[in-house]
Amino acid sequence: MRKSRRALLATIGTVGFAGCAGVMGSDDPSTDRPGDDTATNGTTPTPTGTGPSGGTDAPGTGTPTDGTPGTGTPSPSLGTDVGTQIEGFEDLEYWYALSNQGSVTAASEGAYDGSQSLRLRADGDDAFAGAFTSFGDPRDFSGKNVSLAVKIAKPELMKLSVALLAPDTDNMVRMTRTFPGPVDTWVRSDMGTTAVRGDPDLTQVQEVRLVARRRDQADEQIDVTVDDLRVADAPDTGYVTLTFDDSHESHYETAFPIMEEYGFAGVEGIISDAIYGGDRLDVGMMSEMSNAGWDMASHPYVGNTFLTEYSAEEQRRRITRNKEFLTQKGFDDGARHFLTPKNVVGPETMEIVADEHESLYTFGGMPNGLPQTTGYYNSRITAADTRPVRDAIDNAARFGQHLVLNCHAIGTGAGSLPEDDLRALLEHIDGADVEVVTCSDVLEMRSQD
Repeated sequence: MRKSRRALLATIGTVGFAGCAGVMGSDDPSTDRPGDDTATNGTTPTPTGTGPSGGTDAPGTGTPTDGTPGTGTPSPSLGTDVGTQIEGFEDLEYWYALSNQGSVTAASEGAYDGSQSLRLRADGDDAFAGAFTSFGDPRDFSGKNVSLAVKIAKPELMKLSVALLAPDTDNMVRMTRTFPGPVDTWVRSDMGTTAVRGDPDLTQVQEVRLVARRRDQADEQIDVTVDDLRVADAPDTGYVTLTFDDSHESHYETAFPIMEEYGFAGVEGIISDAIYGGDRLDVGMMSEMSNAGWDMASHPYVGNTFLTEYSAEEQRRRITRNKEFLTQKGFDDGARHFLTPKNVVGPETMEIVADEHESLYTFGGMPNGLPQTTGYYNSRITAADTRPVRDAIDNAARFGQHLVLNCHAIGTGAGSLPEDDLRALLEHIDGADVEVVTCSDVLEMRSQD
């Protein structure tokens, strides 16, 4: 059983759990324009406002004036029968605020599961909103992956971490995810390992910590609700998927033959408006890649804005039009998958994608825990030949998780991945205990669970 109330832990240092650094040093959502090289511009997205079509983004029900979180709309999931629930937050007696940062309260309105959820809130004076619980007898998390349900009210772009102290702060596993929307909507997140400290013994987990932190907005209020914390048996091996956004010709000319040398197939994010344009793919190139096992996935054109800034009607038009291009050209398998342009996701986006596709991928900055509890909130990270990315590959192997890497153009231009870096990255993947899979392979694995 859990310990009775005890003194709160000392404030965590900058290298501790509260730091929530994630697996990447920089993780700003990227831009994509068919007529220009794709690059990370270093700016923070503003995922609301009036879209070019005149519609406005309507992010769920909002936060009512009584201070209780809005009910929101659940995102698509595989149900709550995947794994075992270890915390439903029906009793918060043994959950405490971490390091006196923010508050921990029950949220009864719109609970994801049961009668209530756990709500983390912090004002601008607090660096984060954190909660922890500890166990009288250590818990065994070995060979398990963790998932939970999350609903964000504020800020619109934030990070959430789950940490397992095994058994203490010197020996811990941390899972940190960036959430680029949707607000006021329940999403499930299959958490993946982003940092390992010391030599954790996951048969001896003494404490679980949750921390919500602003991604960029230094003074904005934090208001996040979590529920249905679950564990499931991890697979014996890890998996890596390589995605290539924006239909760059360099994906065919450079990445495709290098991937072939290793026997790897990738996932191409197709912008239908870009095909046959300038330095972009044509259908013949797409067919050759598809015949070699690649997925031709949907990655609609959104111009210089975010998909969420368009009305729901315009979002649906762009999403369905791009998918129809793929199916009309015979790429039905790849058309099942949606690679979110610019990464920002709204409630309408989730609903429309669920109508049209079987999976959604967006930036998350971490590997994905397996088995999946949802296919509609898969995390990607930016591909680069860096120590953090190599660590992410190794973590996917060690913990039986699914890492999705994202590349744009291959070459020397702004925002491009140099050919030598791609080769070095593939060499590391080839030497790791992982299997390279496509999005369609992941669906197949899910159907066999």
